[in-house]
Formats: sequence, structure tokens, C-alpha cells
Amino acid sequence: MFKVLITGGSGLLAINWACFARDKCEVILALHKKNVVLKGVKSTFINLESREDIFQDLNRIKPDVVVHAAGLTNVNECQKNPKLAYHVNCELSSNVAYACTKAGVKLVYISTDHLFSGLIPLCCEDSSTQPVNIYVESKLRAESELSLLNPEALIIRTNFFGWGHQFRESFSDWIYNNISNKKEITLFDDVYFTPILIDSLASYVHELLALNVSGTFNVASDERISKYAFGLLLCDKFGLSNHLITRGNISSIKLLAPRPNDMSLSNKKLKQTLDVDSVSVSNQLDLLKLQLEMGRPLEIQKAIKGV
Repeated sequence: MFKVLITGGSGLLAINWACFARDKCEVILALHKKNVVLKGVKSTFINLESREDIFQDLNRIKPDVVVHAAGLTNVNECQKNPKLAYHVNCELSSNVAYACTKAGVKLVYISTDHLFSGLIPLCCEDSSTQPVNIYVESKLRAESELSLLNPEALIIRTNFFGWGHQFRESFSDWIYNNISNKKEITLFDDVYFTPILIDSLASYVHELLALNVSGTFNVASDERISKYAFGLLLCDKFGLSNHLITRGNISSIKLLAPRPNDMSLSNKKLKQTLDVDSVSVSNQLDLLKLQLEMGRPLEIQKAIKGV
């Protein structure tokens, strides 16, 4: 059976990816500190600090592909601690890339949509990058080093959402939980993105793997939507009142780390490669609601067993 090893195994992305893929292939979560117990999914602790340890683990596990989802994604934390940001996002990623190359294992690297100036909408894979903070600089350097160490790697630029847990909350979680608890929130109407549900992201990546493609792909929804409009649409889908959402403007907020106002990505290359018709935000939120009805959030909360 096709075998997938996912680093950052206790994170939001890895756990939802595992839930999606476990009925289709063998999934192993690579853990660091937190333990995960998820039905139909295996887990193992892997030391990403050592290239040789990773190589030995790959020889032991024998995965067909490694999805490298581990990283430091807190933008403010990266800005406050650049050394940690470069270590986690660059050095550890390079270790994984080196080990995958040495072991002959396909590598998928999960990058970000923050890579551009924010002045141009719907950036494509060959658009000029322009880092605006330490987080972006570390992710861009990781992309560059990965490409050198592992030329056959698949680099995925994306902005995902899905059901999280107490240690890692998704943007959609934050909106849903606050509105459900009658708490007011402010969402920016001048910050744009092209969000995609983790299950859809995983599905498209698996399709790309089946075609054995390499290089950079934007995996995103069709619509360039503001954070404010996304919140209103989520409330509509879940039958929640949107009166607790205040329209805000990021330019009026003093941020520790600057962010691009427009993070939207063009998914034209992805759709042409996989012959996909549409990836609507509305449909992604319908699927998120279906996951709630099927108990995905509760299962994920129970899966995290400790630190």
C-alpha cells in the first residue's frame, strides 16, 4: 500500500491530512513532543535535528513520500526570534530534503502564500517574490535550499484551514468558536487570500503525486476573498449570526511583523495539470460543515494525548 510519512504530526495540517488519507493509503505521523493517537493512523517520533537519524528512520519506515509539514508558522514569533525561525524553517527542512534524496523518497514541502509584496493579486508560481518579514524570508530560503538538495521535490504554496485543537487553532476555528460563544471579533476587509480546506489540499497533492510531477504548485481556491468576507460566508454556512463581526482595516493596526495585504494565489497551473473545473470557497466551507457533522473536530481534540 502507498505509504505517506507526515512531519509536524501533531499539527493542524498533519492531523487533518491523516484523517483524509487514512482510508486511501498508509499514514504515519512523525512526532516531536506531542503524542497523537488517531484511529487508522500510525505514529513515530523522529529527530529532525539529525540528517542521519532521518535517513535511518526513512530506511526503517520505507515511505513512498514524505510530506514535510513541520515548521514555525507564528509570524510574530519568527520576527522576535529569527535564529529559531531559520533553524526550524530552513535547517530542519534541509535535513529532511537531504535525507529524502539519500533514501530515494519523494518529498512534498508545504510552503506559504505570504511570499509576495501584497500589491499584486493572484500571484502565479513564477511571480517575483518579495519577503516582508522574517517568516517569509525563512520559508523562501527553505524553498531555495530544498530545490538544490532535492530537485524532484514538490513545493506547495497554499493557505489552508480545517478543524484544529487546543494547541493549534485554524482561522476558521477562531471565527467559528468566537461567534458560537457570542464573542465579538474584527476581520480585515483589506486583506485577501485564496483559502482551501486541508482535505482538498491533500487530495490535490495526492493527485499531483500520482502524476509524479515536481516543482512549485499553488494549491488554492478560485476566489480572491477578504478575511471579512470569508467570515461572513462561514457564518452563513453554519447558521451563525454575523452581527458580532466588525469590519476592520489592517492598515490601522500596529503589527510586530508586517504582512502582505494580498496573499491570493492563482491556481491556474494546478487546474490545468489536474483538469479541475472549480475550487470554490463556498464548497470548501460546505465540506468543513460536513466534517463538523461527522465528528472530525471532536476526534482531533481527542487525538492529542499530551506534551
